[in-house]
Amino acid sequence: MDKVVEMRRLMKKMGMKKVLEYRSVEVNGKLRAFLMEDKSHLQYEEIIEMLKRLDLEMRKIECTLKTEFVFHDLDEEVKERILCNHSEGLAFAFG
Repeated sequence: MDKVVEMRRLMKKMGMKKVLEYRSVEVNGKLRAFLMEDKSHLQYEEIIEMLKRLDLEMRKIECTLKTEFVFHDLDEEVKERILCNHSEGLAFAFG
């Protein structure tokens, strides 16, 4: 979208940088942190499988992702993948 591009240009011009956000979850007394689309976790494949199962269950009850909040000009499938691999989802599925 034009507004996204414009905002990023303005941020770059002002020397600002986007801060990476992470989500954390405590499991068995250990704190684990996740970044968006972070594939470095040893159980990444299991986490993704859990997200897929959760997605199927949510679709059964007609609970869908709100892709209108992804402000990029992308296909709906790509927007859904971005939302599913967000740090919150990864942390939730791991927990």
